[in-house]
Amino acid sequence: MRQKTCKIVSLAFLWIFIGGYFSPFVYGKEGEMGYFGGISEGYRLPQTMDQQVVSKSKKSKSTTMNYKEIVFLTGTPIEMEGTLKIESKGQVDEDKDNGTYQEVYTVEIQNLKNPEESLERKITLETRYYKKKQPYMTQVIKETTPIKKWTETVKIGGETYILNADKSEFHQSIIEDYTPGVQYYTGAISSKSYYTKGTEGAGEELIYSLEGPIYGYEQQWSKTEIQELQFVVESTGGEKTWQMAGTLQPSVTTKKTLQYHQLPNLPHSLEGTYKEVMENHGGLFYNITTYHPELTSKQKIGSVSVPSFNIFEILQAPKNLSFLKGHFAESDVKKLYSMNILDENPAYFQPNQAMPRAQYVKALIRTMNIPIEEVETKRTSRRKNKEEDPLIFADVPKTHPDYPYIMAAYKSQLIQGDGAYFYPERPISREEAFVVFIRILGLERLGLDPTPQTPFVDDRYIASWAKRDLYAAYNLGLIKGNTEGKIMPKNWLSKGEAAALINRLIDYLRYDILEDYRSLQY
Repeated sequence: MRQKTCKIVSLAFLWIFIGGYFSPFVYGKEGEMGYFGGISEGYRLPQTMDQQVVSKSKKSKSTTMNYKEIVFLTGTPIEMEGTLKIESKGQVDEDKDNGTYQEVYTVEIQNLKNPEESLERKITLETRYYKKKQPYMTQVIKETTPIKKWTETVKIGGETYILNADKSEFHQSIIEDYTPGVQYYTGAISSKSYYTKGTEGAGEELIYSLEGPIYGYEQQWSKTEIQELQFVVESTGGEKTWQMAGTLQPSVTTKKTLQYHQLPNLPHSLEGTYKEVMENHGGLFYNITTYHPELTSKQKIGSVSVPSFNIFEILQAPKNLSFLKGHFAESDVKKLYSMNILDENPAYFQPNQAMPRAQYVKALIRTMNIPIEEVETKRTSRRKNKEEDPLIFADVPKTHPDYPYIMAAYKSQLIQGDGAYFYPERPISREEAFVVFIRILGLERLGLDPTPQTPFVDDRYIASWAKRDLYAAYNLGLIKGNTEGKIMPKNWLSKGEAAALINRLIDYLRYDILEDYRSLQY
């Protein structure tokens, strides 16, 4: 009787990273700077400690961050700073294809040079969403408008400007693209705010318009958000009419870096350890192109930034790895042990041995911080009056040590199966391992046509289902051939090579992808 095998592309490799969304991301991380041209310090990425320690306290739905904004309302740019508070009242539901949720943005800022000048804004936004699920991806389409309350008071130069919420408008439309490793998003925001000068509601009226794109990404190792906005301020109804126009470029980035910390020669067993540093940068550039007649040339261009929240943590120090001394993957293996991506007993870790599929999937699940679920036994299933989940892979029972990770990959749409065979102990081939780089990044489109000619000497040995991804990985600089120009696609991957590949992926997610986004600003 012929065995039923795992569903794989060309009966070879669909089990590894076919796309879709997964739960480490909370749907909709955009908006960490607000939507009115200001800049915040941004949200923090999860630390290794956060992943290791389970807190029983409920997660806060409110976040307060340092915030700055340039106020152009009077025709002169005034820098104000204070706080931005974001309160979430719901979010995109993983189990529903459409729905709504609300967020409240509260800004309280003042001119530090003249504390009597201030801005207070509170706006409640409602977002409608629906999901579009396709092979290899899940997209979420969002539309945001203000509801219920939008209040704003600006005090400048002894005058008070009150927002007319009935006339003011705000609109945002976003598309989020969820890949196995990265959440990308892009869209546009537009607002028109009407202010009346004076508390009596009469006199000069000011109109402040903002419009432009918003885009960014988020993943385990770095994230960024960029807005490119055009603004116009118009004064009507007063003694003089005037107009100012210009551009705003707020952006915020956060990344985690790894530094080796050599310990002093003290009588203890630790030779050294790694320190993971989380650093952020929030900056705002503005350029006034059409300006108030009284504006000086030095006020046309400017920039502001928010303080960094740089924090660090010491990671675990792996022991019993002295046998790696001089091995090409020594540093890679030590890093992965420190980050708890590898947890095999170091005494049995042999870098030149073949890397099994199950261990490779487990390492990738940990690399991208994809959560795993507690395995339910028959006893707990009965106690909860629940039927036991069907077996997805015939050769991966619940007693298998890597079952939680394989199931996490399956539920994240990284692998497929329905009673199929997974072959967890089979060595992973080099072409299979290379494909994961692009699938986890969601950048298959960089491979051009479905079966491109790769630059490798042994191109003819690369499976047709892998060529597009390998070509994209080559274009990104993630893989390259050996001294003979070969990639040896059918050879199995050693544990040392796997450690080097995973570290290369992490470095790309820490640095290169961030630089690609930063370059879009200039």
